[in-house]
Amino acid sequence: MKALAVFLLRFLSVAAFVMIAGFVFVRGQSPAIKVVDVIPASLSGETNQDSEPFLAVQTVNPQIMVASAFTPNPFSSSGNAPVYISEDGGNTWALSAITPVQRMTCDITHAMPTGENHPRGDLHAGTLACAASVTLDESESNDVSASAVMNVQSTRTNVDQPFVRALGISNSDHIYVGLNDFNQPNGHTATVDVSVDGGATYKSVSIETRKTAGQDGPSVRPAVAADNTVYAAFFGWRKFNGTVATSDIVVVRDDAGGTGPLPFQALKDPSDKLPGRLVVKGVSIPWCGVRPTEAQPGPSPTCLIRRSAMPRTSRWRLPTMARLACYTSNFLAAVGLHMWWNRAMLSRPFRT
Repeated sequence: MKALAVFLLRFLSVAAFVMIAGFVFVRGQSPAIKVVDVIPASLSGETNQDSEPFLAVQTVNPQIMVASAFTPNPFSSSGNAPVYISEDGGNTWALSAITPVQRMTCDITHAMPTGENHPRGDLHAGTLACAASVTLDESESNDVSASAVMNVQSTRTNVDQPFVRALGISNSDHIYVGLNDFNQPNGHTATVDVSVDGGATYKSVSIETRKTAGQDGPSVRPAVAADNTVYAAFFGWRKFNGTVATSDIVVVRDDAGGTGPLPFQALKDPSDKLPGRLVVKGVSIPWCGVRPTEAQPGPSPTCLIRRSAMPRTSRWRLPTMARLACYTSNFLAAVGLHMWWNRAMLSRPFRT
């Protein structure tokens, strides 16, 4: 059994590598991949989990990169949780304790606004603190190379899995944070926090319009186009028996950057005339169990993307593997969905 587990994990890892390399190749770029260890050499003996890595790149100046993971502060249990900073295109990295969370985040994503050429890297982040109520901080740094802690612009509790996207428009950033907000009524927890003033103010918008099983799935993923058309995809949970979630995969769109009186209602499904296109209906998603981190809600589902269900190109069939490979298959599913989603965005107009 152990040999089988090792084989499956190695097979899935190789498959992920081939998938990514193939995507790079078909995009017309060099298939060469350079692997860099972002852990600084002075900390190379660390043995932390460092899971759920995330990367933001300044599009105008890709020399500036910010990476993150569940990495604790290596020097102080009371110090701030760190991110990884590169100013040379990812060749070298430094650990910088600038997040507003003590020691280690329970979740973190971040974005540098597309189209903005900030000389020192303008960064927007959504972080969760590992407290009993799980506190969300939406924060900003005007200089990722400095040691100053990020400025918290908004905070609240009882939310999960923030996912940040941003677009630079004129003198103000438009920021979109997808999250699972348990403060929303009627189990409509799929939410996008919208700021059109650089994070000075946020408005929380529930993007679920149908009946749920008490909540939506944890993953709510916004994407913003250059013309400030904003999409978001999420798992609309319809049933949950403790081990399997019966879910629709829903895509919503807003044509005015989330600023209108009825945000994220531009797409309506022909079947029920409600906002949100039902891209996949009634898919069964196995639940993989709670993450091994303190006080963190929202275990990760396996997203099964079936060829027969996806209406666009770049369709991936990712069959369910043994439970021992659950998290690896999660990664592969995420890669497939990411490729389909990016190609859908790149092939705009997508106004259907």
